[in-house]
Amino acid sequence: MVFLWFWSFWHWSMESFRQGAVLRGPLDGVAGNWDEWYHHEASADERQAVEHAGASEAAQEEFVEWILCTWSSEANLKGNQDAARHVLQQLALLPPFASWPAMRRVRERARDGAISAVVLADPHTGQDTDVRPVTARLLPQWTDKTSSAVQTEGFEADAADVEVPRAAAASVLAGSGFAYLSLLWLAAGRRSHPAAARYLLRAGWLGIGGLVAWMLWGPDPGAQLRWFALSLLLLWLAVAGFSLALLVREISRARRIGKTWAGRLKDDLLLLQMPGRLRVKGGSAGLAFCLAAIGAAARAYPAGLSRSWIWRNLQDRMTADGATWAATGVITSDGFLQPVALEPKIQACVAHSSIQRLITPRQRAASRAPEADPRPIPPEIVRLRPAPQPELRRAPAVGYAAEASSLRIRRCRHVAEAVFSIGGFASWAQVATNVVALALSASVIAALPDLRYIIVPPAAPAVVPPSSPSPYFLWVSLDTPHPEYFQVVLESPIWANRRANVAERNGAPASVRAEIRLTRVEKSERVLDQGTVYIERRPRFLSRSYAPGERVGRYSFSYLSRLPDE
Repeated sequence: MVFLWFWSFWHWSMESFRQGAVLRGPLDGVAGNWDEWYHHEASADERQAVEHAGASEAAQEEFVEWILCTWSSEANLKGNQDAARHVLQQLALLPPFASWPAMRRVRERARDGAISAVVLADPHTGQDTDVRPVTARLLPQWTDKTSSAVQTEGFEADAADVEVPRAAAASVLAGSGFAYLSLLWLAAGRRSHPAAARYLLRAGWLGIGGLVAWMLWGPDPGAQLRWFALSLLLLWLAVAGFSLALLVREISRARRIGKTWAGRLKDDLLLLQMPGRLRVKGGSAGLAFCLAAIGAAARAYPAGLSRSWIWRNLQDRMTADGATWAATGVITSDGFLQPVALEPKIQACVAHSSIQRLITPRQRAASRAPEADPRPIPPEIVRLRPAPQPELRRAPAVGYAAEASSLRIRRCRHVAEAVFSIGGFASWAQVATNVVALALSASVIAALPDLRYIIVPPAAPAVVPPSSPSPYFLWVSLDTPHPEYFQVVLESPIWANRRANVAERNGAPASVRAEIRLTRVEKSERVLDQGTVYIERRPRFLSRSYAPGERVGRYSFSYLSRLPDE
């Protein structure tokens, strides 16, 4: 009941807006509505209660806490958790709140983490005053409009110059822009896995790499080959499946939350604030407006934010370091950036003491290194220099060197790349890990048929025609769709023992066969068709063939030589 006067103001503001007595809603028009109520509608007792609320700093802090905790939960704010802060910041600019120390701190926090736009007052030169912080608020609508509006405060702009950034922000949250951001994060982004999961995955990839290397270049495992192949396959399935499950979980959570925020951007009122009292012409501030809209959605509806590491990390970085970032670029509704005039904007960022990083479209002018700080030495410092004394004229002259600028320029094609940079997601260590994981996975996938037939060998093939029409060759034709996993061995006292691989032959006649050139080891009167032909398994892994495996077929030389040759 101590702050009953504020409830009186709030209900008067809502009713007046419904009746058309005031033009703006209770939230976006809180400043004008308060001025009207306090000077013309409030009773003497209510004004006295307001003065009593500001009588001490402790009472002022109590009012601020009441607005943030009690009033925000009881007012019909439709789940918006940023509206109460917006109310406080609007009231902090008006009497009697403007003189309250507690409200002064509210004003100081109003632009914390705000990313700046570079809007030139003079299109030919850039000054530090051209770097203007952009803040955004997402406020519940109090009308039955089918589409949300974008309002500006502190500047004027064409409707298209503020509507397009909102559409681009929705795309990054739950559209094609989000797909682009997800691909960037998958390719080069830091992971949010717990430490135990990271160590487990690294150990798993190291184990896979060790097994692949052993099977390619290590000693022949012999009878243990099947266990090596089974271990490699199971380990790869476990590590790749676990890693993929973690990535899919994070992206699905970010997608779900981003979809909620995109819907709020469509239904709620987006209030963009930028100081300067300028008429903004052109869309070069669109990138800053888009990034501010994303931050506004995260602040207004943080429910579920703790479950998505991507959005939580981005919001934390924007809150902590947003004031050191500036952005410029014309943006399209699907999030792509178009070139702008950069030289004076770079100059303005170099001249600004707080800006350390500038996001620009990917254009040639952005690749140039920023010049040194061009600001002249202030006149007051010049006046404080001591006049040269006659006895000191021979002293060495003092030289003043301009300090090199620390401005770093990030060139982006899409707003998703800007989000990726601001969130600090880039990790070269993760890029290296991804390259190794992809190389190992590609090796295992390419070797899947080999691993399969090592673990579960193919059926033993049968010998079929044709036989060789030449007496100098022995053909062993096999009925198998997997010739690369078999080989043929001729053992004979007459003919040189030979081993030949089975392959698909496309000549006439075509067949899957092994061809053995017949060479006599001695001149003998014995029967020439003596000998035995064995069919052996030929285990292999990628480019390596192992020692012959079990023998799965045995045929006499005479039987094979009498098969039809067609």
